[in-house]
Amino acid sequence: MKIKCLENTGLNLPKSFFEQYGWSENMKFQGLSVDKFYNVYAIFTLYNHPCYLICNDFYDGEHYAHPMFLPGCLFEVIDVTPSKYWIKRRFNDKEHDMNDVGFPEILDDEYFYGGIVEGYKKEVDTFANYKKLIDQENI
Repeated sequence: MKIKCLENTGLNLPKSFFEQYGWSENMKFQGLSVDKFYNVYAIFTLYNHPCYLICNDFYDGEHYAHPMFLPGCLFEVIDVTPSKYWIKRRFNDKEHDMNDVGFPEILDDEYFYGGIVEGYKKEVDTFANYKKLIDQENI
């Protein structure tokens, strides 16, 4: 799946993101370039809005930055083709009816993404492997 960045500010974000994350209409998402294309590595639903896991412009795979979940309203979907490495998980409760997709580890282990952010070798290496495979699909 491939997306194109339409905007990199908080101007059109749903208000629920302001409350939860402390974001504002005046903020700018650093490392996100308007009109640039990004590969999607997973899709999570937050507050009934899709959020795409992408690597922003600062991601180097080793020492700087990590993949980020960003609100779908910042992007236009260019190619809807799902990765062959993705699986789907459905979560349904009184407040949410969500279908998240991504590689198995990110859906099956609630701490996996945190491990990437913290720089844990196993999680970083696993993500790097899936990134490489998914990037090759989107050439």
